[in-house]
Amino acid sequence: MSRGVIVPVFWRGLRARGCAPDNLTTKQNMAKSTAAQVFPLFPHFPFEIRRAIYLLATPPRFVYVWESPDLYDDDHPSPWDEFVEYLGRPETLGRLKLHPSLTYFAHNWRDHVHWGNLPGVHVERQTRLTSYGFKTRQSHYEPWTPTPEKPEVPIHWLVQQPELAFQFARSSYLRSTTAIPPLLHTCSESRQVLIRYGYELAFGTRTCGPRTWFCYRHDVLYLYPGNNTSQLLDTGGWNLGQFLPYDLTRVRCLALCPSSIADVDLAIVSSALRLLPGLVELFVVVCNLNAGHPGWLAGDGSPWLWIEGCEVGVRGAVARVRVEIECNTLLHVASERLTLGTALRGGAISEFFGEWADEWAELLRAERDKCVGTEEVAPWKIPKVRIGFLGSEAEMRMLYSAREDIQSISGSQES
Repeated sequence: MSRGVIVPVFWRGLRARGCAPDNLTTKQNMAKSTAAQVFPLFPHFPFEIRRAIYLLATPPRFVYVWESPDLYDDDHPSPWDEFVEYLGRPETLGRLKLHPSLTYFAHNWRDHVHWGNLPGVHVERQTRLTSYGFKTRQSHYEPWTPTPEKPEVPIHWLVQQPELAFQFARSSYLRSTTAIPPLLHTCSESRQVLIRYGYELAFGTRTCGPRTWFCYRHDVLYLYPGNNTSQLLDTGGWNLGQFLPYDLTRVRCLALCPSSIADVDLAIVSSALRLLPGLVELFVVVCNLNAGHPGWLAGDGSPWLWIEGCEVGVRGAVARVRVEIECNTLLHVASERLTLGTALRGGAISEFFGEWADEWAELLRAERDKCVGTEEVAPWKIPKVRIGFLGSEAEMRMLYSAREDIQSISGSQES
C-alpha cells in the first residue's frame, strides 16, 4: 500500500466548500505554505548576526549601587559601634592598614590630617624597636610615599580620630539589586559575547572585591544620597569616597538623584565630577517616580527607565503618579522655575529643561575653572547634562498617560 499525503481536516473542509484552489495538488499547497513559514534556527545564523541580537537584547541599565552594611540598619549591629570598639583594642595598631588608593582623594582630606600642626593636638612620631638596636627583616609599612599633596597618616594618630578612621578604613562592600542581564546566564556564547563587549564585575571597595555586573560603555551608574557618607574623601553625599579610583575613572554615564537642597549645590556636584574624569553624560534625576512605594530605592530588580524632562504639566503629571512634590526638592525647584518662567515669558516655555541643562553645564564649568585657577590640577571635562525622570515601566506608563491628558485638556481650553 503506497503512502499517501495526509490531508488536514481543515483543508478538506476548505475543499468541500470550494475555497481551496483546484489547480494545485494538496502536496504542492502544503509545500508552498511550509516554505513561506520557514525561519532558520537561531544557532544556524552567522555568528555576527547572533552577536548583534545578543547586544540588542541587552539594553543599557541604570544600576543603583550603595554601600552595605548600612549605618542605621536596625536589623544588624551598628558598623560604627563595632568600628569604634575595634579601634580601642591594643592589637589594632598592628593590624589597621590604609589602602594606597586613598591618595586619589587626598585633595579633599589632606587639610584634615596635618597632625603635626593642628592646634591642641600633640602626637609624637611613633618610636620603633630599631631605635633601640633591634634588627628586623620586615620593612616599615607605608601605604604611600608622603608628600605635601599626599601627607602621611600615622596609624597611632588615626586610631584617636574615629570619624576620620571610619571613612578611611571601615570594612564594607558595594552592592546592587539591579537585575543582571539575562544573557549573561543564558548560554556560554551569549555570556562570552557580553563579557567581551565589556560586562564585568565592578565596584569593589578597599576591603572587598567587586560584586556588581556592569558595562562601563553601556550602563549608567545611579547614585542616591544615603546614610553612609565619606564627606572627608569626596565632600558630597553620594559616597564616592568608598569606590576605588580604578572604577571611578572608567565610569562614562552617571545619574545623580538629589534628595535635599544641599545635594543640588553645584560645587558639591563639581567635586564629584572631578573624581570621574571619563564622564560623558550626567543624568540629573528630577524625581524617581517610584519614590512613593515602600522599598522603592533598592527596588525589586526590575529596570529603571529614563524619560527626558517635559514642560507639560510638571507638577500635575507627577502628582498623578503619587509622588509628593514637596518631598523632592529638585522637583519642587523645577516646578517653581517653570511657573516663574511661564509668567515672565507670558506663555508656555518650549525648551525649559534643555535650557536648564545648559545652565547646569555652564555653572559646572565655572566651578571647575575656579578650582583649576586655585589648585595645580588638570581641568576635567564637563559632561553632557540631561534632566528628566526615572522610574519603573508601570510608573512611566502612568506619566505618559497623565501628560497626554494634560495636553488634551490644554488643547481644548485653547480652542
